[in-house]
Amino acid sequence: MIIWDQVPKKLNNLENKIFNSKILLFGEFSILNNLDALIIPFSKFCGSLAFENKIKTNESNIELSKYFKFLELNKLDNILDLDNFKSDLDRNIYFESNIPIGYGLGSSGALVAAVFDKYYRKKNNDLNENNIFEMKKIMSKMENYFHGNSSGLDPLNSYFGKSIIVKSKKINTITFQTFNSNDYSFFLIDTNIKKNTQKMVNIFKDKMKSQLFSNKIFNDFNNLNKNCIQSLIVNNIDLLNENFKNLSIFTFDYLNQMIPKNFIEIWSYGNQNNLFNLKLCGSGGGGYLLGFTKSLKQTKKVFKNYKLLEVF
Repeated sequence: MIIWDQVPKKLNNLENKIFNSKILLFGEFSILNNLDALIIPFSKFCGSLAFENKIKTNESNIELSKYFKFLELNKLDNILDLDNFKSDLDRNIYFESNIPIGYGLGSSGALVAAVFDKYYRKKNNDLNENNIFEMKKIMSKMENYFHGNSSGLDPLNSYFGKSIIVKSKKINTITFQTFNSNDYSFFLIDTNIKKNTQKMVNIFKDKMKSQLFSNKIFNDFNNLNKNCIQSLIVNNIDLLNENFKNLSIFTFDYLNQMIPKNFIEIWSYGNQNNLFNLKLCGSGGGGYLLGFTKSLKQTKKVFKNYKLLEVF
């Protein structure tokens, strides 16, 4: 997996709009049940539609052709200009991206946002935050190809390039002050495992059949996410650290099937010290893990054998 410190030159030179990856800071699985969540854009990775000059069709173009058939079968031609899309596919359009696939950073969401932006039929002034629910509904249908049951929030986040908050079943874009500290930091840890989102979602849905587990999610888990989001928005970092640790412990106790086995020990170690804590970044099972630490410098020493990315 390639990690870029800046947008690749090839992407910067493309004519079409660039769409960032995302990080689901808080609310994994919550969004499937219309509970609170916070998603932020992550500009470390991005993608854009482009045209291949070579005669040979590349793999991305082939995958886009499969995606086109899905859109056609699901009768989205009244929303998207599929005739134009088909014409562009014949001209070898593809998705140029450095967003790692299967890592929980919204690779499919960025692609959906790019396709929506280029082929949405209503190109007037109706694409704005006032009709965010309608856009979410459309993007959810478009992303179902990749996940089976998409919330539509990933492509929405990528399309606007703004943080998205889900609160009391309401969806809005939001800006908040990132804390200015040389100590506290969010970070990502590469598990080196490509995850299967649908598999993790199916495990979660099966667990939700238990009334005890379901109550834990709708009450305890949702409140923990709410507390983390609120403490971040009001910039109370000490409280955020406490809430994040509680969320990490809950995940370890009740969602441990989603934690890669080779990270169980270090996850537990984090919960027992006051240096860092870990949580799932999306559905879990692999990809990235999201961490929060009091000292990034010291935490890097703990994860010296892993790829660590600072978020903010």
